[in-house]
Amino acid sequence: STLDLLRSLATSDNMRGLLLICTYRSNDEGTKRNMLVDYFMQLKTEGACVTNIKVKGLSDMRGLICPSELILNDEEAAILASFLETHTDGNTIFAVRLLVYLLQDHEFDVTNEWIYELDKMSSIPQTLNELLTIEINALPPFTRDALIRASCIGCYFDMLIMKTSLLLACIDDEVTKQASFRRQTSLSDAISLAIDMNIVEEVGKLGYRFVHDSLWKAFYNMVPDESRGLLHLEIGRVMKKRLQPSRRQVPSGASMRNLNVGVSDQEMNSFVNQYLFSTVDQLNRGKDLITSQSEVVELFMMNVKAAKLAALNSSWLTCRQYLE
Repeated sequence: STLDLLRSLATSDNMRGLLLICTYRSNDEGTKRNMLVDYFMQLKTEGACVTNIKVKGLSDMRGLICPSELILNDEEAAILASFLETHTDGNTIFAVRLLVYLLQDHEFDVTNEWIYELDKMSSIPQTLNELLTIEINALPPFTRDALIRASCIGCYFDMLIMKTSLLLACIDDEVTKQASFRRQTSLSDAISLAIDMNIVEEVGKLGYRFVHDSLWKAFYNMVPDESRGLLHLEIGRVMKKRLQPSRRQVPSGASMRNLNVGVSDQEMNSFVNQYLFSTVDQLNRGKDLITSQSEVVELFMMNVKAAKLAALNSSWLTCRQYLE
């Protein structure tokens, strides 16, 4: 298991040091959050030298604020920085996006009187999720709904699957309402806007990802519950077709060369494996809607293959989930 691997590394005589970086949110379950701490205490009793370095949330937000560019004096900058730190509890992504949100409302207010009223403003989002929901709903409808579809693919999504998912009519949204021949052009505009707004970022030439998993989850939470399973199933079916040799696999070396993407064999194998995992994950989320027995058997075999690949990567929990 992963913990056995950590024990071997931490107690090895051949290693001069090991730095393990872990992150968690304040709302994570305590048992999960404290598991490694308890485990390291156990390693200490076995003779391992363990030093716990705890890094707290950012306590000084002045580094996020450039007074000269915002036309703030030292007092105003200090008040704004203090408010951001208190309101966001040191959460940097919340602080940065909240600062942008505040400046959008007061960008041309050279008096800066609003800074002294921050604690009294009822319109300020109280949580990161609330702020992200406001940002999402302020997007152009097509961009919003295209990114909601992208969130169903995952935190990372490639444009080939994204373009195909735009043709799915299994959900009543702004994408479906637009004529099919216009959707790909609109998608390019939507992605460009999302990059400009720091919502997604380009990952090589293979695709895009949401800049933070909180953003990804905020978009995903906006998928209607009644449509979620069907959307996952249809996306999974599209991805499955691209894994079939008769369809000129998208994640194959030949197809990648057609896309002018220079990747090594190792990177290609990793991409193909990850593509299989993503495909099986999509189909599993919509498996209750599958009525064809042959498709059930096919998905069963895909889960077995995914489990074998996970085992080769020592991802035992993932392996067990696919087998289950």
